[in-house]
Amino acid sequence: MAKRKKPYNYNTSRRNNNRNKEKVNLENTVRIRIDDVRLNDEDSLDTSFLEGRIKKNKKIKKQINIDTKKLKFFLWGTLFSFIFIMLIISIVNGFFIKTKSNKTDKMLEKVNIKIDNNYLFVGDYSINRINFDNYDYHYVKSSDDDMTTIDLVNNLHDRIYKYNPSHIFICIGINDLNDDKSIEEIIGNISKIISGIKNNRGIAKIYIMSLYPINKDADNYDDNILNDNINNKKIIELNNKIKDLCKSKNVNYIDIFSSLEDKNNLNKDYTDNGIYLNEKGNNIVMNRVKKILGN
Repeated sequence: MAKRKKPYNYNTSRRNNNRNKEKVNLENTVRIRIDDVRLNDEDSLDTSFLEGRIKKNKKIKKQINIDTKKLKFFLWGTLFSFIFIMLIISIVNGFFIKTKSNKTDKMLEKVNIKIDNNYLFVGDYSINRINFDNYDYHYVKSSDDDMTTIDLVNNLHDRIYKYNPSHIFICIGINDLNDDKSIEEIIGNISKIISGIKNNRGIAKIYIMSLYPINKDADNYDDNILNDNINNKKIIELNNKIKDLCKSKNVNYIDIFSSLEDKNNLNKDYTDNGIYLNEKGNNIVMNRVKKILGN
């Protein structure tokens, strides 16, 4: 019988009942012996467990690929669904916002109808030099001696819209003639003014006043105000075009020229320099306005 080998790390000094055990040397426990002969013997190694794992891994990999395709399809589908839903929401919101805006505008129009009348007078020196102190009106005077039609076209908000007027009286065009603007250009600008008011202050009543006559034969006629090419013939021609425009635009035209003229010239009693109206002349204009307003 072969002699039994002693176990690894056997301590011959052990006594009965394992008393007084000797401490194990930890350095010996990490000394692993490698069987070189068996390690190089590939035929003797059992690798069957690895083959089963490989087959199983292929199935798992295939399943993962299939799941990845499903995931991509799901993600793309979700993305397109989200985009479609957001598009529908934006269209619906746009519709409701527009509807709400229209309702708001209508409500504002109703409110504006109920407020007190607010009279707005817009124009050049013909308006700017009228003294309203003696008239009991809730009025705004938005005027300038040198105002032209293009000035008003380019500043309709500050000159008209922001005052939210119920009645608008406009007298403008003489300075355009003074700048050698054609009648066609002047009429085109007045047409833009009327359209702008109708689109932005639809409930306001619009009154376009004719240009006033002048009188170069008047005492103290001031030829520094208007050029020599300005005459009543041009003024009458422009007034006729303004009258036709008002008819086509369905707005009111006020013939102030006829109330101030004497033989196609500005009545000398109504002016001190042949161009600007004096107090008597301005009273003539305001009496016409009072008749229109019913006051």
